[in-house]
Amino acid sequence: LRLMKPVDTELLRGLQYAGSPAEKRSLRNKFKDATGLADSSFHVIVTSYSDFLQDYLHFCQMAFESVVVDDGAALMATAHADLNSQVGTLWESAFFSKSDQQMGHA
Repeated sequence: LRLMKPVDTELLRGLQYAGSPAEKRSLRNKFKDATGLADSSFHVIVTSYSDFLQDYLHFCQMAFESVVVDDGAALMATAHADLNSQVGTLWESAFFSKSDQQMGHA
């Protein structure tokens, strides 16, 4: 388990990723602005589990320091339903470490 350092929430900016396909396409144009630096236009993307799965390939084009999944049980069920799917492969390679047998350790 990796502990994150405290963040000054006064400086933290978020991007809400939701809407119609056209609205989300427009929001994805902002992804390139995510530098992770203090002056970045956003530092956090907030989206639903279903939007994340629907647009998974677009999210894979970004380098994330951390991903927090609020509905992890649904993600796990989806992954275990088809281990050869993209979600199943991601679950096995990134979210679950066979060496320590604990979720969240990669």
